[in-house]
Amino acid sequence: MQIKVHGKHNHISDSLERFAEEKLTRLNKYVPSISVIDVELYEEGRTKNGSHVAEVAVATNGPSFRAKTTAADHRAAIDLAVDRLSRQMSDFKRKSLGKPAHRHPKDPSPPALPDLADLVASSETHDASQANVKYA
Repeated sequence: MQIKVHGKHNHISDSLERFAEEKLTRLNKYVPSISVIDVELYEEGRTKNGSHVAEVAVATNGPSFRAKTTAADHRAAIDLAVDRLSRQMSDFKRKSLGKPAHRHPKDPSPPALPDLADLVASSETHDASQANVKYA
């Protein structure tokens, strides 16, 4: 697996490159046939208030996966991109194994419906209590 980290119009520090490589190697557990991961980091907007963008493309023997995220700094943007890619890749792995979509566990029994007799009795007491109210 080859990981390429580069910046658009800016220099990428060695520590940021190591951080990206460390995070992105975790994707190998979802799809082991990853050949190339391309990471492009850049800033949008003004440098003071600008947002940091991470575009990550993962090439495999089968499909390719992409994620584009923005955050306050490049490390946070890389974290978000890895989260999105891991979700995409785990969904792909689950579907390729023929497993059903992840659903919430079913309730053991549906909620009980109230008896018609109870509804009639409660409406009669409600009507009787309304009759005793005097308006000034």
